[in-house]
Amino acid sequence: MEAKFGRSDLNEIIYSSASHFEIDGFLQKLRNPSNNHMPRLHPRWDSEPSMQLVFRRALENAATQAEMALHLQNEQYSGDDWKRTEEHAKRAAVAVRELLKFIAPQRYETPIIPLLTQYHVGNKSSLPLAEARDDSRTLFHADELLHGLEIFAAARLSAMSNNNNPGRRDKAAFTLSLAETWIGLTGRVPGKQAGSNGQPNLFEDFVSAAWRDAGALGEDENFTRAIRTAVDALKARIPASAVSTHVPKWLLG
Repeated sequence: MEAKFGRSDLNEIIYSSASHFEIDGFLQKLRNPSNNHMPRLHPRWDSEPSMQLVFRRALENAATQAEMALHLQNEQYSGDDWKRTEEHAKRAAVAVRELLKFIAPQRYETPIIPLLTQYHVGNKSSLPLAEARDDSRTLFHADELLHGLEIFAAARLSAMSNNNNPGRRDKAAFTLSLAETWIGLTGRVPGKQAGSNGQPNLFEDFVSAAWRDAGALGEDENFTRAIRTAVDALKARIPASAVSTHVPKWLLG
């Protein structure tokens, strides 16, 4: 039976300080792990004033990705389609990223606005400054979208390569988003299974809790395959040398 993904009030309560979510409890677990074998919150978050807000952003993005994946459930994309999508998205992402590096090396919008304002003045726009501001945001959103599409396509291709049944698309997208979140939070790739020393897989517990928080209550809540696929996809996309510094944009707001 398919889960009816997403609680109807999620968007209304996700950023409310009065709301409680299961994933909130993982903040304490990552700040104060029970032993040296357990994952720990990366020091870059030590000065973050509201880690609860960061966790809520992670939940929101995962739910959004899963909802988008549900809309694709009936699409008949082949392995070749996903491969070509990944390749095109990667090329487009590189082009947009190179442009942004040139015109906005510090990764903020202010330097772009005068340039785009001149562009709209040249096109005789009646509101050149307003349109320039809108366009600057669009460029940054395009960078994020193309990167996400590239990773999503790679994950779908990996799933199809490993198994003729790619599994639940909403669960795969949800898990992939949280796996990248985990890298950003801890500076480590999440484990695929429980440790050989008997330690539980805290990441799997985190995904299960977030799944319940998002209201995705299906019969099958085993994330083993989804986690394996997500970890393999991220290892293929993020160089090992960059894992400790990788922070997905949705965590930063």
